[in-house]
Amino acid sequence: MIVICDCNPTFAENPIELIKEFDYCVIPISLSPLGISKSGDVIKRTFDKIRTENKNTEMDVLINYYDESKGKSKRTELLLDLVKNKIPFDEDNNLHLIDPVKTCAIHRSDSLFYWGMHIVEKRKPELAFNNGPTSRVREDFLKLAEYFLKKIK
Repeated sequence: MIVICDCNPTFAENPIELIKEFDYCVIPISLSPLGISKSGDVIKRTFDKIRTENKNTEMDVLINYYDESKGKSKRTELLLDLVKNKIPFDEDNNLHLIDPVKTCAIHRSDSLFYWGMHIVEKRKPELAFNNGPTSRVREDFLKLAEYFLKKIK
């Protein structure tokens, strides 16, 4: 059985019992200089904290707001190299960067960009991929689930 849980980005806000039990952890990062600069340090600190509670979990970095049209550009390659230099993938065998071109990524989507507006608009929250059966966000999450199914086998 696979259980996917969206955790609070603030480490201390998550139940330690949950962190001790999960087998995989996915943390998104935006593929932009600012996103990498800011999030890279946060990701390193988060992974270090996870390691204090769970020595075995596999931790994956997932590219968020990915623009497929720029997928094979020199700029994308440079930014992916920056991610690889910012996060110590070579120091932990269970720390991986999910290849956005060959495997999966969360593509740029207006439904994700405006996710959270329910707080401002004071309305009931909804899932970002509840935009119908052809939602790109839904496809991305299914590809991510497929990625983990392949890892389990």
